[in-house]
Order: sequence, then structure tokens, then C-alpha cells
Amino acid sequence: MKKNKLYISAFLLAALMPAKMSAQAVDTAPDGYQLVWQDDFNGNSLDETAWNIEVNGDGGGNQEMQFYRRDNVSVADGNLVITARRENYSGRQFTSGRVNSRSKAAFKHGIIQARIKMPKTANGLWPAYWMMGNDYAQSGWPRCGEMDIVEMGHFNGINNGTQDRYFSGTLHYGRSASNEDHQQLSMDFTAPETNPVENDEYHIFTVEWDGDNLNMYYDLEGYMAAQKRRARYFTAGVTES
Repeated sequence: MKKNKLYISAFLLAALMPAKMSAQAVDTAPDGYQLVWQDDFNGNSLDETAWNIEVNGDGGGNQEMQFYRRDNVSVADGNLVITARRENYSGRQFTSGRVNSRSKAAFKHGIIQARIKMPKTANGLWPAYWMMGNDYAQSGWPRCGEMDIVEMGHFNGINNGTQDRYFSGTLHYGRSASNEDHQQLSMDFTAPETNPVENDEYHIFTVEWDGDNLNMYYDLEGYMAAQKRRARYFTAGVTES
């Protein structure tokens, strides 16, 4: 049975496909910000007062081939571990794990950070760290809004030979899922050869969101303007409705 693990460290409303989260502090908040939520994964199991473990094989709206199982979600050594396996289960040939914080922890403006160790994205793996509007049940998708902070496994990276460094951030929005109404804004990023995403190390992914702008950063170190420009991989003006 083949296994692939994705490692993620959390400050966030999140849903994940293969990942592992670290308990170490991600960064020092700049002046004017106050920490309001975090999970350091210090126990022996996931805190289900903060997270929901998804159990389903419905394809996630993307024709996904895996079945999400509780057995693929674990906590060990201060990490959330999500494991993808090649195995036959409930009519699927693969299993994985996904967790979300819907109706338990939801955020709007501020800074959200995660410290993530990605798996090797062999063709077919699509690890992701993302947010969905907390009104999903009432408004549906994409009206609730979706913010994909990092997605890996793109065919562009595979075709370019940069699969270990290529990822994207994306916003989804619109009145309905029809082709006419669904809108999206996506920006890709190729990390430096000297600092690839898939190098068996943790990397910091940061979202900074206020009423006017939304920015995403890769391995941001501090909040100096020059460093933010170098680390930014996604930027958009945001108009609230």
C-alpha cells in the first residue's frame, strides 16, 4: 500500500487534502494585530471542538478519485498528519483525509498563517490548503466565496518540470456555479530552485486580508515592505458586497 503524507501547521479555517501541520510558532504578528485562534496539535488526536473530519467519497465537486476517511487523519508529535493511500475502499482506489472548521472557527479580515510540509506530488496528487465561506450551507458555491491559499500538483508544473516548486492561489466567487456566473482569479508561482516547496521542509503560507486588499505570501519573514514584495505570490483588490 503506497502512502503520501502532507504536513500542515494551522492558524485557520481550513479544509485540506494530503498534509501535516507543525506546532511551532509561524511568525511574530506585526503591531496592531492580536492572536485570536490557533491550533498547535499538542494532543494525541484532533480536537473535534475546533475541526470537523470529513467522511465521504462524493468527489468534492472535482471528480476526485479518493474516499475521505477518519483513519487517514491523525495527530502525532505536535503535527496534524493527513495521509493519502493507494487502496481499495468503498468503491474507490485511493483514500485520503480532509478536515474543516465550518461552524467552529471562522475568520474574515486579518492575518492567517500555516506552516506546511508538502508531499511529493506524483501525478494525480493535489494537496491543497484553502478556505470556504462559512455560509456555504445557506448560500451555496461559489456565492459563499472560496479562497485557495495553495494548491499543488498542476499539469503546468508537471509539463514544465517544476512540479516540486509550482503552485497557485485562487479566488472563486459569483452568483452560481454556471459557466456564466462563476468567476475566478488565479495566480501561479514558481518557488526558487534554492527553496522548493517539496524539499521535505516546512514552508510558511500567509494570507493578509483587509477591507481593500488580499495578499498571499510564501515564506514571508517579517513584515518589511521589501520582504513582502519578494515573498508575495498573489494580490487582489477586494470589494465587499
